Amino acid sequence: FVNSTFRSLTGWSEGEPPLCALERQFADDADSADAFRRLCERVKGGYSGSIELAVRQQGRAAEWRRIQGQPIDGHAGAVMWRVEDITARRELEQVTRREQTQLVDFMDHAPVGFFSVDQDGHFQFVNATLAKWLGCAPEDLVEGGRRLHDVLAHPPASSAPYDLLDGGGMEQRGEIAMDGLQGRRFQAYVAQSVVRGEDGRISHTRSVVRDLTPEREWQEALRLSEQRFQRFFEDAPIGIALVDEGGRLAECNQAFLALIGSEAGNVLGRGMADLIVPAERAMVTERLTAVQGGSDPAAPLEVRLTGGRELVAQLYARRLGGVGPE
Repeated sequence: FVNSTFRSLTGWSEGEPPLCALERQFADDADSADAFRRLCERVKGGYSGSIELAVRQQGRAAEWRRIQGQPIDGHAGAVMWRVEDITARRELEQVTRREQTQLVDFMDHAPVGFFSVDQDGHFQFVNATLAKWLGCAPEDLVEGGRRLHDVLAHPPASSAPYDLLDGGGMEQRGEIAMDGLQGRRFQAYVAQSVVRGEDGRISHTRSVVRDLTPEREWQEALRLSEQRFQRFFEDAPIGIALVDEGGRLAECNQAFLALIGSEAGNVLGRGMADLIVPAERAMVTERLTAVQGGSDPAAPLEVRLTGGRELVAQLYARRLGGVGPE
């Protein structure tokens, strides 16, 4: 007996042995042909068996078949063969596997660390990013028998093995120091949620780690840069002044005070034009207004300053980002 579905799935025609029609479908692929022959031998030996094989045809996408052979009890040599089209299921599985692979790749190489431990602190999952920070591979932590507190520089006292911070809790947020397996210690910000199972016991944690080293290095570099700028500002041999958007003197260095022969308390907060002799104040105000408006700085102005003494100086103005002209 051969039904219509078998005919359509295999291309079987009257007079052809059904198994030949099945075998012909896999003839173009040596591995599939061998697998089908092994299934036939198993069924001939009196055992049930099943296999999933691809039907490959030139110029067309592969189709998938699930083939099952089952000897019929009480009828020597009689076998029921079942052929099922599973192409849609296999395509869905392929899409699912691809998406899972992409998700795993994203989790592994995200710019933050992820890990999970059980109630005893044993690592269940560690992504590649965190493992790299700790100087090891994920399997060194998951399969190496290490626990969470093994990688904490200062494990919390009197806390559960899965706790990151003193006092524990279901939600834990804070800064800790972590020790890598190769001796590297780094500061990290951690956020952890503790998950309970249906029995009420601790099941696992969901934990995120952010390495603070780049941020701290950036902050230190900024601090040193500000120190160098302030040193240059104070020790520069030329007068430097910062003027706000209202044209008032906000800050100046000692060289500038020496030029005008005054003290900081007497000039800070005053209009920059007030430090110029009256006949040239309009010209200076015009230049400062133009620079504040975004105009490119022109050649220096030669002006006469007035203060404790009068002298001729060059005034060069340019706009600084976010502040008024210098």
